[in-house]
Amino acid sequence: MADLTVVCVTDSSDLRVILRPSLGHPQAMYIRLGRGRDPVAYEEVPQIEFGRAIRLREGTDLTIITCGGQAHVSLGAAAKLGEKSVSVRVVDMFTIDAIDVEEVRAAVETGTSLAVERHWQLVCGFQLG
Repeated sequence: MADLTVVCVTDSSDLRVILRPSLGHPQAMYIRLGRGRDPVAYEEVPQIEFGRAIRLREGTDLTIITCGGQAHVSLGAAAKLGEKSVSVRVVDMFTIDAIDVEEVRAAVETGTSLAVERHWQLVCGFQLG
């Protein structure tokens, strides 16, 4: 649908900050929720701006772009890879449409990127060479 903002809630902290600004959002909005059992990815309530992704973790070797409950899973994977000396950036792309194109382009800085999507639990990646 044209002019529909699509937002994917990461955890309960994220939901709290999405609901209030959604009321004054100038376009129609679809808020995709999990079952309410998603593990916490945000230790503190995040500052959000629709259309702008949030970096949950900095890294230089790999970027994982994720949303929803998969953010917690991606942070866990980044920690395990960190034990193997792989520096992983994790990005919460909570606004799916309109997507943060600048953050997607910034993923190129790490050379390798993965998209971890929650609905299909599909992992796909690309590497620049």
